[in-house]
Amino acid sequence: MQNKTLLEKIDWKILKNFNVISLLSDAELQDLFKEIIIRNIPKEEIVCVENTYNKSMFLIYSGRVQTSKNSVVLSEIEENHFFALMALMQKIKRSTTIKTLVDSVIIEIPEETFTKYICNSKCCLKKICSFLNKRLTGHDTKLVTEYQKLQKSYQNLKILNEAYHRFVPAEFLELLEKENVININLNDYVQKNMTILFSDIRGFTSLSEGMSPEDNFNFINNYLKRISPIIRNNSGVVDKYIGDSIMALFSGPVEDAISSAIAMLNEINILNNERADLGHSPIVIGIGIHVGNLILGTVGEESRMDVTAISDNVNLASRLETLTKHFGITIAISEQVLDKIKTHSKFHYRLISTVRVIGKKVPVTIYEILDGLPKKIMDLKMKTIPYMKKGIDLLKNKNLLEAKSVFEESLLLCPNDKAVLRYISIIDKHIKYGISDNWEWIEQLDEK
Repeated sequence: MQNKTLLEKIDWKILKNFNVISLLSDAELQDLFKEIIIRNIPKEEIVCVENTYNKSMFLIYSGRVQTSKNSVVLSEIEENHFFALMALMQKIKRSTTIKTLVDSVIIEIPEETFTKYICNSKCCLKKICSFLNKRLTGHDTKLVTEYQKLQKSYQNLKILNEAYHRFVPAEFLELLEKENVININLNDYVQKNMTILFSDIRGFTSLSEGMSPEDNFNFINNYLKRISPIIRNNSGVVDKYIGDSIMALFSGPVEDAISSAIAMLNEINILNNERADLGHSPIVIGIGIHVGNLILGTVGEESRMDVTAISDNVNLASRLETLTKHFGITIAISEQVLDKIKTHSKFHYRLISTVRVIGKKVPVTIYEILDGLPKKIMDLKMKTIPYMKKGIDLLKNKNLLEAKSVFEESLLLCPNDKAVLRYISIIDKHIKYGISDNWEWIEQLDEK
């Protein structure tokens, strides 16, 4: 018969703290446990057969049982395997028997109860078992001890798993189609089309010269602590930290990476205001974004491996971040990224240049994202958009003098625009030394 002592140990209010039943009202919760039947079953006694207990969920609290179908043993549940699922007696045509092998405590949940309170609330049976264990452990001293050991092992495993995810993000496991870090092996890889983002603090070497090693670590970690969540909040995953640099990957639309970059700039503006109050110089960062196929997998050797992305597209994203220094811009995206933006009006951008970076034969056209800049600077650069395009088109057609005139007009609208000043300087050199008949306007950049 039902064990009242065990049921009285259940504290309904405490159980409400568990997410698994947070969808149930107090009344529903109490009704649920009123309908649960807890039985002490002596050794060798039959717990149920299909014809007697139709459509019930049976759980073992302590003890040892076996199930059989036509006298054939199907399974055997060892002692102290808390709440192992024994059977769901539903639509079984042949007789199924559940019999105890030792004195056992069995919990029965009628299917209509299970459906009414649990299935309809999208709750998980295993979690219900977990907190039932927590409330019923006073029944058996030995059971309490074993349960506490199990709980401690579970907590240690949970902590260890969380620690693993700090080094191998859960998103990487999903991308590699692995259930957990244990399943990862050297040379595991997948090919994906992803957006790659690189960011770097400008002049960090000079900035760090006046800091002690401890101050350096505190500075970098404070910076990364503020920037990294922005990447995750925009559906990205941090691939690696390289000192003050960040490499991040986005498996969704390119807009996620661009939005992340803009939010990073907004956070940097807040950080710089705080630094100004402390008398510190502002932080300036550069961000490069490219999209394309890459290989995501494990590299290293059996005793030391890492998960990373490898491809020419990754290298190009890194080059774009470097190019932000050359052109005096903050966010540089490739033409491939621009082409994948579904709604161009969502962002403000301007054409910067077409360049051939070191190690690449195919030139890449670069655009500057203006969003995230201080409003005054953004408004000034917005005025230069038609001038930049017209000046570059004139350069492509070898109209150097006209191109220079257009860029000078642009400079009047936005003084100290480094990208425009660069064009004027390059045009002056070509005017002075001349250009060949087969000359084309593609900048050749030999720096990494």
